[in-house]
Amino acid sequence: MIGRMKISVNFEEFNKVLNYVYAILSDKSVEDKVKNVIFLVSKNELTLVGYNSFTFSRTKLDNVECTDISDSGWEFQIRAAEINKIMLSYSNLFKTKVETIDIEDSGVRIKITVHEEPKDEKDYKLAQDSVFEVENAPIIAKVLSDVKTEFPESVKSVISGDLMLYLSSLLPMMSNDTNNSTASKLMMSDDYIFTMSSSASAFMKNQLSNEFKDITLGYSSVGFLKKMCEGSEVISVSKTDKYLCIESGNTQAFMRYKPIKINYKAYIERRTKEKGIVVDRLYMKDVFKRMLNTSNDGKMFISSDSSLTVSNDVFQQEVPLENVKAGTVGISFKFSVPILSSLILGSDEVFSGDLFIYFVETARSYVIYVQDKSGVWFASSQASKL
Repeated sequence: MIGRMKISVNFEEFNKVLNYVYAILSDKSVEDKVKNVIFLVSKNELTLVGYNSFTFSRTKLDNVECTDISDSGWEFQIRAAEINKIMLSYSNLFKTKVETIDIEDSGVRIKITVHEEPKDEKDYKLAQDSVFEVENAPIIAKVLSDVKTEFPESVKSVISGDLMLYLSSLLPMMSNDTNNSTASKLMMSDDYIFTMSSSASAFMKNQLSNEFKDITLGYSSVGFLKKMCEGSEVISVSKTDKYLCIESGNTQAFMRYKPIKINYKAYIERRTKEKGIVVDRLYMKDVFKRMLNTSNDGKMFISSDSSLTVSNDVFQQEVPLENVKAGTVGISFKFSVPILSSLILGSDEVFSGDLFIYFVETARSYVIYVQDKSGVWFASSQASKL
C-alpha cells in the first residue's frame, strides 16, 4: 500500500531557501493572494520556487528525504505568510531546537509536522511534535508552465563584484512601488546603466557584458540579482528573448526584461562643466547627516572661491571648497537634503574622495550634477533658485 507523499527537510536550510522566495514576493506590486511558496517534488528532489510577474527563482535543497512520491511528481503551493508564521514560531527557542520538518499531502490541505528536540538531555520530556494544517492552494497553469522553463545551456561566467558595483550604487535610488513607475526600473543601455525618478536620476558607464545591455529590469529583479551576487563570487548568466537568466549555487532565477523606451540621451547631453565646485566627499556626507537631523530642507550659497555655505532654519555651516570654477561664486538655491545626499553614489571605499558638483542654469532653477574624477558615474537633480 502506497502511503501519503511526504518530504522531510532540514529546518535551517529550509529557512535559508525560504528567504530567497520571500525576496521575490516582497515586490509591492505582488498581491497578497499570489504570495505563495511553490514546491516541486520528484522522487528524490525538492525545489522551492518564488514567483511574481517580473521574476521567478527556483532553489534545490541539498538535505531532503522524499517518501512515496508518485511517478509524476508532486506539485503544490502554500501561502508564504502561513509558512513564515510557522518558521518564526520555532526560531530562537529557549529550551528546544528544531532540526527537521515533515511536509505531507493531506488531500485539500498540507500537513506540516515540526519535530522539537530538547537542547539539554535532562529536558527529554520536551521532545514533542507539533502539527499544522495549511491550505493546499492550486497552482495556476501558466505559473506552473513558467517555473518549469529550461535553464539555457550556454552561459557566461560573471564576477559578482563587477555587477555589485552597479547594483549597490543604483538600487538605493530606485523605488519599490505598486504602480510600476519609471522609478522602479533599472535600465541597462549600451553605454550607461541608469535609473530615473521625478526627483533625481543616476547614471553609471556600462562596462558589463552584452547580457546586461538593452534591457530594463524591475525593482524586485534588481533586488534579487543583488541577493544572488551576495551569495556567490561568480554567477552564470544567459539572455533569452524573454528572460535574463542567472544561476548562483543551487538557485536559478529568470528575470523578465523589456526594451529601454526612455530618451535618456537628453539627460547626458545637457550636462556641462562650465560652473562647478569640488568638495570632500566624506565631509559633505557628514554635513548632510547633520542637516537631516534638523530638517529635510536646506539652502546652499557659494559664498566665495573657498567656501560653500549650507543652512536651514536652525543650522548653518561653512564647507571648505577644494576648487571652484570661474563664474560659480554667487550661485544659491534651495534643495531637498535627502535627495541631494542620495546623489553621492556608491561605496566610499571604491569611489574617489573628491566630489565634483556642477550647476546648469535654467530659467528658475539649477540642474545639479554630482560625480567624481573617475567619470564612471554621475547623478542629477533639480533645485530652485533662491
